Amino acid sequence: MQYRGFDVGAVVVGTRTPAKEGDTPWAVLFDANTKPTANDAKWCAEQYLMDRALGAEERLERILAFVVVAQPQKDDDSQQRQITLTPCKLCRDRMSHAADSGDGVISSETEVITADARETAFRKFQKVKDLRVFHKEYIEVD
Repeated sequence: MQYRGFDVGAVVVGTRTPAKEGDTPWAVLFDANTKPTANDAKWCAEQYLMDRALGAEERLERILAFVVVAQPQKDDDSQQRQITLTPCKLCRDRMSHAADSGDGVISSETEVITADARETAFRKFQKVKDLRVFHKEYIEVD
């Protein structure tokens, strides 16, 4: 539920160890953003998916792609205008940290596919490693 009507839906496509013989290794998880009132903390669809994919219940071995669908808007932090809505700074940071952790569930090569909910012809294909570059968020190296 989104108090201002800004709806975001996201899907993770990944793999996991089958629970029993004959089970598929493929996993497709869906979630949506929530912020019931202006005073509530936002929790993005991507955040929910990462919680589930990295948690004990779903525990994916690898996330192959995030697919995010929403109406585009200017990024709150970087102020970048875009043809699709890319993950917010909180999600970009979390994806990047997970990729840097070395556990392999999310890698710097994990695809991030975004689409405009109003005009499906507008799509963008990036990798986790490209998100911070696009938003001009460079990490300083010691």
